[in-house]
This record gives sequence, C-alpha cells and structure tokens, in this order.
Amino acid sequence: ALLIFPMVYANTRAGIEAIDPGLLRMARVYHAGRMQRLRHIYLPGIYPTLFAALTLATGMGIRIVVLAEVLGAADGIGYAFSLTRTNMDTPALFGWIVVCLFIGGGLNGMLFSPLKAHVLRWREGA
Repeated sequence: ALLIFPMVYANTRAGIEAIDPGLLRMARVYHAGRMQRLRHIYLPGIYPTLFAALTLATGMGIRIVVLAEVLGAADGIGYAFSLTRTNMDTPALFGWIVVCLFIGGGLNGMLFSPLKAHVLRWREGA
C-alpha cells in the first residue's frame, strides 16, 4: 500500500486540478453545496484519472506481492517463481508468468472494466 498510494494520489490530484474552473464558478453562482459539487463536478472529473491509477496499481500490487513471496515466503506464486528459477525450469517459470498475467488481466477485466463502463457511461467511447 505504501508503494501504490503515491501513484493513486498523484493521479487523483491531477484529476482534481484538471477540473474546468468554469464549472466551479457555475456551481458557486448556483449556490451548490459541498455534496452537490462533489457528486456532480469533482467525482466525474477524477474518474478517468482514478481508473487509470487503479489499473496501474493493480498490476503493480501483483508484482509487489509476488516479489515479497520470492523474498520470504515458503509457498505461493513468488515461491514457485523462485523454485523454478533455481531449478532452471524455464517452461514452468513462463507458466507462472502467464498465471500472473491472467490474474492481473482478470482483475482488470472483471472488476475495473465493468465498473469503469458503469461510472463513465455518460462519456462517449468510455
């Protein structure tokens, strides 16, 4: 979490800074409350950068977990990586790499893609 948070924070911050100041002025003119500004201006403004950050964070998180398992676990995918590398079992190593790719792709495909499509349904081509 400590390695992933700065990336998600920076992308979220960039999304907030990219919000059109005209929208914020309009909200002020119409006396929109904090929750209305959050729901109708800020959240839709940060969704694209937030989903990009979460997609990258998923891949990075998987790599971090596997690396931690390589360094200190007695079981798991990282341990299998380490064992196949030690035994010079290249086909098995590539098999574990494919497993990691499917885990990352599965998380993005099953979790983030439908969520992104639902949240960004108002945008064309989302």
